[in-house]
Amino acid sequence: MAHLAILDQAREDEAIAGEQLGSVLKAVGGVFLGMALILSMFDFVDVREGTNLMIIVSGVLGTIGLVLIFLGQWKRAEPV
Repeated sequence: MAHLAILDQAREDEAIAGEQLGSVLKAVGGVFLGMALILSMFDFVDVREGTNLMIIVSGVLGTIGLVLIFLGQWKRAEPV
């Protein structure tokens, strides 16, 4: 019986760790997405000057942010 209690505790700890990792991934993804939105304010100036650097940077940051948010949501919803 003691072995079953230890296994149940291990599964519960693993589930909590997965939820915490999912929360961290979602938070970091939100930061990346926010940075992309802030940097996208300069896209018009960048296009007017003839370069595409800020468009590419904000697009990459936004994509990374969305991927991290989706991974975090998936990790939080993962069954034990």
